[in-house]
Amino acid sequence: MELAEKLAWLGEGNPQFWRECKGRLKPINVMAVLVSSIVAQILVYIYFSNRLPNFSPTDRYCTGESADNYSLPTCIRDFNGDFVIFKQLWWLDISRCLSYGLVFSLLVLGTYSLILDLTKEENQGTLNFIRLSPQSAKAIFLGKLLGVPILLYLGALAAIPLHTIASLGAGIPLGLILAFYATLGASCVFFYHLALVIALSTAKIGNFAAALVSSGIAIYLCLSSFFSSNDPNPFHWLSLFNPLLIFSYLVKSTFIPEETHGYYGIATNNLLWYNEPVFRWAALGIMLIILHYGFWSYWLSQAIYRRFTNPLSPFLGKVQSYWITGVFTIIGLGFVLSLSTKYDYDYNYLRQNFGVFQVFCFVFIMLLNLAISPRRQHLLDWSRYNHKHWLRSLIVGEKSPATVAIALNLLIIVVMVVPAILASPLQGHKLATLFSFLAGINMTLIYAVLTQWILMGRRVKQGLIALGITGGLTLLPISLLAVLATMSGNTHSIGWLFSVVPSLAGKNIPFSGFAWAIFTQWIGLTFLGLGMGKQLRKAGMSTTKALMGNS
Repeated sequence: MELAEKLAWLGEGNPQFWRECKGRLKPINVMAVLVSSIVAQILVYIYFSNRLPNFSPTDRYCTGESADNYSLPTCIRDFNGDFVIFKQLWWLDISRCLSYGLVFSLLVLGTYSLILDLTKEENQGTLNFIRLSPQSAKAIFLGKLLGVPILLYLGALAAIPLHTIASLGAGIPLGLILAFYATLGASCVFFYHLALVIALSTAKIGNFAAALVSSGIAIYLCLSSFFSSNDPNPFHWLSLFNPLLIFSYLVKSTFIPEETHGYYGIATNNLLWYNEPVFRWAALGIMLIILHYGFWSYWLSQAIYRRFTNPLSPFLGKVQSYWITGVFTIIGLGFVLSLSTKYDYDYNYLRQNFGVFQVFCFVFIMLLNLAISPRRQHLLDWSRYNHKHWLRSLIVGEKSPATVAIALNLLIIVVMVVPAILASPLQGHKLATLFSFLAGINMTLIYAVLTQWILMGRRVKQGLIALGITGGLTLLPISLLAVLATMSGNTHSIGWLFSVVPSLAGKNIPFSGFAWAIFTQWIGLTFLGLGMGKQLRKAGMSTTKALMGNS
């Protein structure tokens, strides 16, 4: 009897989970995964065992004095002539290595397998049969989340005993070890939901999307600790998506000095939110990180259920986007308004923080624009038939153009950010920061309208085309301005106001320069809006004439 048959009772409440397990829990697959996990653990143990001191007079795991902070401690012997080993540090290194292995294997390989599986089913047409089943979308995707990476789960479970032993040997409390596992689980839920959203939107390029996303996650996990300096800045927000951040709590609980263990990642003491060290305490910090995962996972799940139930519908509704934008701004501003301890330069840090947050807003709005934009056919239907309550339809309707909704989302950001700028100790940078932010909002709206225009085309893969064109038009002016600034030696130019990083224009731009830039942006935006409306009406009229001619 196959192992999958022995676990059939697990799938009684979720046929999709049973279907995934049945195809993957073959004895040879299970044995291969368990053997690979055990062999990897043995290799880790042997590697660190070989690093123990033998004949060297100094070593990382010795317990003698160090000549200075950068040299290794000297090795001393006990009465039997054996080296006295700092076992707690040795176990901590093993725990760290296994922690990284668990995170990378679950997140990188898990997202890759989920995207590959879902796009394969979409391209083969089996996903349509699943849609016709009596199962709910929630049950189907729960089965996917639990079943597709089932072999990875088994490999991770096989590694937990050694990881737990190593962590306890390092002096880490059991409660924190369990909190690390809980955070790792919450991160899997988030990244796996993200993978499913990407798979539903890029079914035609599934193999490429799977490789690209999993590689991006691997790069993020490697570099996220370097995103942030010791000074508070919005990049600290990105670190909250890395479950390895929790390892800093585990290291801190061992009471091993930082110069001894040498893990100079993002210290949770440096994470400030609205200038409060809410991540300093392990219980509160871990709870906030898990809630942060939960918030974004919830909205990703809503996007999945909507798109799975109706493949032609937008991922999100316009009303949902307003709530998401509000919470996004509240969270982001918390990392912007965290002052540095270097009080003489706080205004510089704040100005830079608002500039970085503006880039975050641009990326967020561009992704939100794609998430709430209806299909071309829906736009044509709306232009032909929706003549009553058109304003309400533009604000909350799901088949109307998303331009007004994006403008309202940007207005939500402006309403929250502008008072924060005015109340911040920016000194002489206050007006320049304010006008730069407003110029950036205008440019974001221009790019959003341009993206909407592209999405109205008849081309296939309009979403990818829109991303490509928008990305090119975003990077081109930045590149040109950077080259001109290098050649002229003038790093501050009014031209930056027409890019997505207008804060680089500096504070010496006169008010007339800001006014001219914003006025020019609104003229361009007006022409774009009128052109898009004209194209939409023309396309709707052409389709109506074609239908009347055929009848």
